Order: sequence, then C-alpha cells, then structure tokens
Amino acid sequence: MKKIISLVFLLSVLVISLACQQVASLGQDGVSPTPKVVNTTIPPTATIQIPTPTPTEGLPSSGWIAFVNQNNVWLIHPDGSELIQLTKNPFPEKNIATDNIDIKWSPDGQRLAILQSGNLYVVNMQHFAITLLTSGVETEFDWSLTGKQILYDTKVKYDNVTLNSFNQGLWVINVDNGNKRRVVSPTQDVTALTVPQWSTDNRYIIFDYPGGFEFGGFGVVEVGTTHFVRILTYGNNAPYGCNWVPYKLLIACAQSISEINPEIVLLDVSGNIVERYALPTEMHNAFIGPWSRLGENLTLGYSVWDATQKVAHNLTGIFSVSTKEVRLLAKGYPSGWSPNGDWLLTEDWPHEIETMQMVNVKTGKSYPFVVGMSARWQPTTDNAELFLNVTETPSISDEVVPNSTVFSTLTPFPGNAVCIDSTIHIEDTASGDFLYTCSGGLEYKFGPLEKGGYAMGPNGKFFVYATNSGYVYAARLDDTNLTSIGKVKDFVIIKRGEAPEYRFEFRGTNPYSVEIFEMIMKEGKTISIPRQITAE
Repeated sequence: MKKIISLVFLLSVLVISLACQQVASLGQDGVSPTPKVVNTTIPPTATIQIPTPTPTEGLPSSGWIAFVNQNNVWLIHPDGSELIQLTKNPFPEKNIATDNIDIKWSPDGQRLAILQSGNLYVVNMQHFAITLLTSGVETEFDWSLTGKQILYDTKVKYDNVTLNSFNQGLWVINVDNGNKRRVVSPTQDVTALTVPQWSTDNRYIIFDYPGGFEFGGFGVVEVGTTHFVRILTYGNNAPYGCNWVPYKLLIACAQSISEINPEIVLLDVSGNIVERYALPTEMHNAFIGPWSRLGENLTLGYSVWDATQKVAHNLTGIFSVSTKEVRLLAKGYPSGWSPNGDWLLTEDWPHEIETMQMVNVKTGKSYPFVVGMSARWQPTTDNAELFLNVTETPSISDEVVPNSTVFSTLTPFPGNAVCIDSTIHIEDTASGDFLYTCSGGLEYKFGPLEKGGYAMGPNGKFFVYATNSGYVYAARLDDTNLTSIGKVKDFVIIKRGEAPEYRFEFRGTNPYSVEIFEMIMKEGKTISIPRQITAE
C-alpha cells in the first residue's frame, strides 16, 4: 500500500544499498537453493527516541510491533518495552525511516517477511533468524492463506521510446524450501504486473499495471489465467489505492472525480461497482488504508491544506461498514491495526522526523509511540485460525510447489526467465507470436503464431490457444504440435475483422472442455478437449 501512497502523497525516498553484510543473490535465472540463515538478532546499536505510551488504557506487553527506522527493521512490544533491531544495515546520514523497506507478518504471526532493495527475507520469530528467500523483486509481496507461500512481483524494465513497461509477471515462492513458480504471466497487452495482493481465498490477485491500461492503473486477474480485468485507470477519477475486503471477493477503492464527490467503491472481480459510499469533500484525495481484523472498519488516509500555516495536515479517517459513516480519527496516515481492532498506529513526519502514534479507536485518544514508520502489528493465533476457516478452496496448493529447474542446453527462456514446469510465456515478434512452455525442466517452443489469447489448463498439463481470427487449438506442455479443437469464427467481433478479447473457463475434470468468452460483444462457446491432450 505504501507504494500507492508514495505515488500520490510522498516525496521520493533515497534508495540505499542493503546491508554491510553481503549475502548471495538469488536471481530468477538460477536454481532456488535451500534457504540460508544470514544473520540472527542484533542488539540495538543506535539511539532511537521511544516516547512510551501511557499504559492507562491497557496496552499489552506481549506480542510485537515491527516497524522501520533509519534504514532498518525493528521490533518493540505494544507497551513500548524491549526494543530489538532485526537488521544490520548502514544508518543513513539523515534520519529517514525507510529505504523502500516493506514488511508483512504471516497470517499466524510466526514469521515476518522483509523486502529491501529487491531482496525478500523471512524472519523466524522463534529465534529471530533471517533467511534470504529470493532476489529480483520489484515493489511488493503478499502472504498466502496458510503462510507457506509468498506472492511477489518481478523487476520492471521500461522502454523509453514506447513508455511501456515489462517484467516476468507474478511469482510464488515456498517459504520452507525456496522453490518458486510463476502463477501469472505477462501478455502482449498486459506486459508488466506489480504490487500484487492475494484475495483471502488465494483465487484472485489485485495488481498494478505501470504504464499500461492506457497510462497505468489497477487490475484483477484469476490465478493461473491471463483473464485481466481493468479496475480503474489513473486520471480524474483515479483510485488512490485498492485492497481486498476481508473474507469477501470484493475490492475496495477510493476515488474522486475532478476533486469533488469523493467516494468509496466496492467492486467485484469482474470490475463491476456493486456498492458506493460518499465521503466528505475534504477527503477528495483519500486513499484506502488497512482494514481492521474482521473487516468491520476501514481506514482512510488523506491530507487537508492549511492555508493559514501553509502546510498540509495528514489525517486518518475511519469508515464503519455497519453504519456506513466515516469520522476523523487522528493525525497522521494509517499504518497498522492491533489484532483486536481496539488500537491503530498512525504515522506522520512533522519537521521531517518520522513518528508514530498509538490511537485508541473508540475514544480517539492518541499517544506518542516511537520514531519510525510502516508499523505492522503481529497477528495472534486466533487471527490465523480465522483466515484458515475461509470456505473457498485456494486455487494454488501450498503443499506442492514445482521445483525451479534451469534448462540451459536449449534456447534460453525469453528475457532470461526461469524454465519451470506448468508455465507459458509469450514473445511478441515482428514475424508473429512465439509461445514457450516448460515441462519436466525442458523448454518447448511454438510459433510463429497468429496473435490471440491462451490459458493454462487446470491440471497444468496443457494449454488452449485461440487466434484472433477464430481458430482454437490445444496442446500438451511437452509437445510442439498444436491440435485444432474448434472455431469461434462466428463471434461478431471476429466477423467485423476486429481483435477479440478472450476469457477462458475450463469445465469438468478429465477430459476437460473450455468455454471461450469474447468480452467485447459478450459471446461464448464451449469446446471439448481431447483426453489425450488433457491426461495427467
């Protein structure tokens, strides 16, 4: 979320190299080894201001709050006791809190993930050991439902001529063994995906598309497909951050039109607005903050210009889902909720000093907490159990993750991507599209092909490809022969000679059929797939 905030409100932050203690880089063009412990708990070596909150309202002394200060990650108890420095990075010359450091707890609170300078680490809270998982991460990551996997984006490259951006899509890594695989591939139209957020059931992902969707914007995609749905684009009615509504397949965004009529909008996974709630006019620049644990309250960050003092005041508002009312809560932007929803940490930077406050949500009283930013409160066991009771079945198994295997004797995967089982990559060339697939660590190449759409089969053994002229093919990942399985030439958009926008849905178990939807004219057709192509 702080990446979205920084686009709208914050100044650019100085990027400082990570760590005086070097660790081996894990690029995506190599085998993922067993994670290596690179350092353990380090005693505090810097003086940090700790204005301890007055414990008159029952702040707990157990559990941890992780936060960022002076280019490092720290831990402290909610009552302000036992400060611990987790990372040992060089302190900056100026008192800045973050070097683009992002931190997130696993759902059960037993691990803390840290992203800095493209390196993704995990801290085991039993002994504070830090493990480097992977490198080459662009901006953001998210934990899976069970805390066994982490979803992350990949480094973005920009074309200064076309202003397009490109990356290797979204990947998942197994926290225990370091194996990883791509779960959403870029396409000709969506060439880069960043800032991923998993839905509670892990079936869908919200992502940011830098430079795409007509100058950038947000989208949602179903895991394992290339069915991308645009949410909103940057512009006069831009969303200032979007995130999932807890335990629902709904997406909350804040938007305003020409700085008037600000509102919260709730969208379904198809991008349709299903609910909208008006906000006060002064919240025209509001962005969506974190939800409380049960989703009963949503925080909103916004700023109000003080013409007399010629300064902008950063504020936090609370939107109540039950009453549909919003109220001003405290100064500073929202940062992190307590597990019980009674307390909220806010952050601000008066006089260029980044400070946090502990706010009682019921009374609105604020207490100075600690110098720093990006506070994240450790979840409790009850919180983890609540996540695991979601009824939807995750579409990504946390039990089995394919091994990352580099295949170096054939032509390398495009863009130095890793050749991993059950993946497809499309390469757009002047002579046509080339599809690259992986199976058993071996790379297979199809093409040149007519432009079109494609989707991986549910069992990861085959894919379906539909051309823009209406021919439909299927093939196993370990084969280089495309089998014609039908046509959709009767779609109106194809008869007009225009490019269709396909969406694929698979039916059955084995053999499978595929329902191909054309999204512009909203037509569909179901085609059976031969068993010899779909077999396990």
